[in-house]
Amino acid sequence: MKITKSLITLGVLTTFFTFQSPRIQTGAAQTSSTFPNDLVYVASEYGEEIGDFTQMILLVDANTLEATPIYQAEPTHELKPLAWSPDGNLLAIADIQPYLASDGEFNARVVKLCMASLLGSPIRCFQDHLSHCYNTSPATSLEQLRVSWSPDGSKIYFVTEDKTTKRLLEADVATGETIRTLYETASYNDDGPSILAWSPKLDYVADGTGLMQRTGKLVNLNTGATYNFTDLVTPYGYGSRAEMPQGSGYVCTGFSPRGTYIVAIDETAEQVLITDMELNVLYRIDNLGVKGSTYLECPVWNLDEQTLYIFSYNPDTSVYIDTGRTSLFIYSLPEKNLSLHSQDTVYSPFTLSPDETHFAFENQIWVDVLSPDGAIIRFGTPTQPAHYPLWRPKP
Repeated sequence: MKITKSLITLGVLTTFFTFQSPRIQTGAAQTSSTFPNDLVYVASEYGEEIGDFTQMILLVDANTLEATPIYQAEPTHELKPLAWSPDGNLLAIADIQPYLASDGEFNARVVKLCMASLLGSPIRCFQDHLSHCYNTSPATSLEQLRVSWSPDGSKIYFVTEDKTTKRLLEADVATGETIRTLYETASYNDDGPSILAWSPKLDYVADGTGLMQRTGKLVNLNTGATYNFTDLVTPYGYGSRAEMPQGSGYVCTGFSPRGTYIVAIDETAEQVLITDMELNVLYRIDNLGVKGSTYLECPVWNLDEQTLYIFSYNPDTSVYIDTGRTSLFIYSLPEKNLSLHSQDTVYSPFTLSPDETHFAFENQIWVDVLSPDGAIIRFGTPTQPAHYPLWRPKP
């Protein structure tokens, strides 16, 4: 596979091949030729036949920007990098098989949870598989694939699912064997992709039947207390969420990095709500529509939970099309202040570097990295698209 990356500076695109240093244009705004951290992304190479492709995960060196393969899938398998171990030496990967396991009612693809090691250890896969149901939306189901690590990196947590049951599992990283089930709930595959998300400290789970239905509950695993998403109150007189117009809002089930907050989005009121673990609204970020966009994506937190990055786009375009307007807002919790970071530059999904200086994001068929001075390093080509960027923690 020939890997290419590009440097975009002040609207000028310079393309060069892997294993060369970036060329900075003289007379233009200078950009750093290094990243704050290594980066991984998925690259695809297509054969001559329809449906013939091979994906691999590439590691971009932070100092040289050279991209090196660290994991290659079998032909027609899809890949998604999920999460690095705390020491940055192991990468958890979803290896998605191309065929369906179906009994006529329940459709799912087998998704192996595998590990790529930067220490030379053999690649290994886990005893139990990740869930990937798609009775309704394969893309939505794929987005929900996630894992988390124990602080010492010895255990990993993920969800597995069959036709009737969804389980949150704890597994041993060294052996790939399941240790125990932390939470079990019914699987509602006839009502859209079901949700099971968990807090970083494993003390709460969000258990629901679908984002847009706003149904489900938040469960305290220590006390057994439950809080219903339908009880989440919005500030503009709608009352409980059960009384809101259909399709006007949803709960983002990704917890904040330290497990302090949950985010809910109300698209009718064009606002983002930040709640505590009992779904009490602590912060209300208003008037996002007035500031330029109305369709909101689930925000991205910084690591200390002091800042929220909110991506939105206007109703006449798609984030996958060059025309139209996208906006990235920054909300400071200590100052309760909303400001515009940029427009028509960062796309969704995006990931923020640990030092909060660089944005890596999918832009149609490319992975772009936006530096603080506005220059962009681009990975991928029209014939070798790139997806799913993920920053690596420093070892």
